[in-house]
Amino acid sequence: MNPLISEFSYGYALTEELAAGNRGALRGAPVFPSLIDEGNRGGYDVQLPFVGSPLFLQFKLSHYLRRSSAKEWPHWGAPYYRMYLRPLRHSRQHNLLLGLESQGNEVYYATAMFHTAAELNAAYAGRQVVQSSAFFRPHDIGPLPDAEQHYVVFHPQQSTAYLHSNEGHPIEMVKGTIWQEKILFAADQRVDDLTETFFRELLDRIRKAMAEELPTWERREEVLSEQFTGRERAGLAAYISYLVRTYFDAQFFLVTSSDEHGRSRRRPEPSG
Repeated sequence: MNPLISEFSYGYALTEELAAGNRGALRGAPVFPSLIDEGNRGGYDVQLPFVGSPLFLQFKLSHYLRRSSAKEWPHWGAPYYRMYLRPLRHSRQHNLLLGLESQGNEVYYATAMFHTAAELNAAYAGRQVVQSSAFFRPHDIGPLPDAEQHYVVFHPQQSTAYLHSNEGHPIEMVKGTIWQEKILFAADQRVDDLTETFFRELLDRIRKAMAEELPTWERREEVLSEQFTGRERAGLAAYISYLVRTYFDAQFFLVTSSDEHGRSRRRPEPSG
């Protein structure tokens, strides 16, 4: 059964829950480049946290397979979900996400373990969108073998999913609550001062990932970067978010843990 919700609705619900601090354990502040303009950039800079670590999510919807005649039914003998990856003949998205992850970033596909508007509304109202999601690392999926259609199938109660092309092979699925713990741990281990230097280094890593898959994009960078000419961290964060949304179709988050150690490190960035 095709999903009866939009990718935008799911992504919005997941983003809002992360931004609000799911269960008080994790805060993922999304960076929206559209909030940056010449008259508001300084105000937006105040909204950025002073410590944290980057996280990149690519939102996906899942198709619900409920009939025993479905191709992958034998994996579980029960209804399951199917998440489609973009074929390489249409998009370099998966390779771009692999490259972004290989640069040392936390990168995940996030997909809903539901497919109807009623289920989305219930998860949203109960702040269970993260818990009702499955997460996959691009590197766990691995390079796609060809330019044809590939997809991941999974069952909400199992931790092993399968990448399918001709024959399926197992991959790790991270459920929402476990994913939250993993991201919180990663944020604690990799927490950094979110200075201008931090954003410049992150931008360089993103450029490297893009250069491998999109060698011609650099011809446009000078023109694109002029839209975010401020060299302060807000301008850099906005430019990173713009590149990630435009070329990776992903959302850039800044993740901070809620412990006292993380809060104690927050300080204004020195001027000059």
